Amino acid sequence: MVVRPWTNNRHGDEIHGEKEDELLRQTSISEEAARVAMRELREDEAARTHCIGQMKDWIRKNKDLQNIRTDNNFLLRFLRSKKFSLPMAQTMLMKYLNLRQTFSHLLMDLDYLNGPVLELINNGYMFPSPVRDKYGRRVILYNAGPLDPHKYDCVAQAKVHMITYETLLEDEDNQVFGFHHIGDVKAGQAAHITMWSVTEIATVFKWGEQSVPMRHKEIHIINIPAPYKYVYDFCAGRLSQKIKERASVSTDTENRKIRESSASGGISI
Repeated sequence: MVVRPWTNNRHGDEIHGEKEDELLRQTSISEEAARVAMRELREDEAARTHCIGQMKDWIRKNKDLQNIRTDNNFLLRFLRSKKFSLPMAQTMLMKYLNLRQTFSHLLMDLDYLNGPVLELINNGYMFPSPVRDKYGRRVILYNAGPLDPHKYDCVAQAKVHMITYETLLEDEDNQVFGFHHIGDVKAGQAAHITMWSVTEIATVFKWGEQSVPMRHKEIHIINIPAPYKYVYDFCAGRLSQKIKERASVSTDTENRKIRESSASGGISI
């Protein structure tokens, strides 16, 4: 992987001159999340302090990494995704930066007030449920209905996804518990498929899983039209076996009701 200098400092913290006591700042996770983090991620105060310090020192010494966020919340996303394996977390951070630079037209300039982006958000294309599932995971609901393929393009769609994910990752409990995705594609159209080029969507799916520091615990695609099944199979072929095993596809309406009731707190999508 070729890593290019990361120069967007819009949301970055200054690396040089940081106070050393920042390394000792505690996490903001809840007590229950702390128990899950220790059990599943091998996370405790000593691991956090050591690994955050090592990550910041590595960034400070790496000339390819310039003007990036170094706050604890941001670095912990990668450490938690990789169960506090420093080499794996560092690799994932590099891939994340590479992904956002390679697809900068999709994943940079994330302004939610941008017209098409704001419309998709307000119309309910994608939103987090205020109710977590029974395991404490943050549920994200997707509805193909508001995504008019004749009005919106893949740029607006991708930015809604990235804005949502980046916002939810600011909550450290979400970093620990992970995410439960429920997508209703009953309103899917053939035109949706042509919003993306085959090469671009295949690469975004594959790199996205490897790069964006989210713990995807369950993925349910419901009310899927026949043409979408081929698209799903194509995209799933680019994902890891672990994610494939956590994903399911259904055309059963009753299954939809069960998913909404048990996972999304009864919120209709």
